[in-house]
Amino acid sequence: MKRLMGWCALIAVVGFAARAGAQTADETAEPTLGAQGHWALSLERAFGFDYSKQTSSLDGVDQGTSSATSFSLLGNPTVTSLSVFTIPRVGFDAFVAPGLSIGAAFGIDHGSIDDTPAGGGTTTSESFTAVLFAPRVGYVAHLAPAISFWPRAGVSVFYASIDPGAGLPSESLKLIAATVDAPLVFTLVPRVAFTFGPTFDITFSGNISASGGAGTIDVSVLEIGVQAGLVVTL
Repeated sequence: MKRLMGWCALIAVVGFAARAGAQTADETAEPTLGAQGHWALSLERAFGFDYSKQTSSLDGVDQGTSSATSFSLLGNPTVTSLSVFTIPRVGFDAFVAPGLSIGAAFGIDHGSIDDTPAGGGTTTSESFTAVLFAPRVGYVAHLAPAISFWPRAGVSVFYASIDPGAGLPSESLKLIAATVDAPLVFTLVPRVAFTFGPTFDITFSGNISASGGAGTIDVSVLEIGVQAGLVVTL
């Protein structure tokens, strides 16, 4: 938590310092995405297509590989699906130099699933809570008056707590991944734009563990997608 708060404070300080030092010819003009001293507030990965592959191992022994494709609208229905990095997130980015941004994205997911066996029986309920924090740097390149390219690269830290119900041990999933978003940005009206482009996430650390010392399984996740969202320049 202290590292997260420290990163947010750094973004705020640098962003406000850059804004105070920015010189513009017309202070009343609407800012464009990438203008020094301004901010971007964005809704990211709101909907799109995703391919994911997950590999697991226990004590160095391969436990198998699974893959899936999905089309998501405001996220997947459960964190137990393979596409964990499609969780929608809110992004905050400060432009500290013309086109150059530093920022982070934040996501929260929570839900539950009830399962009743065919023919009756005891209904079990599985619940989950997931959080994501993704600091990054990026650069805006203007391709046309209303079209820009905004690639961003960073690290995604994902944590999920899963309660499978039925008296089974609770589980926790921890992933750290290298993340790249490379959307095209289409300005709809001044300050507001639609984003659409490829996403890429690959873990370099990950595991799922059960409470009570039931064991830890190493997990590797690869996700490639095409996602859409919205961005507002402040």
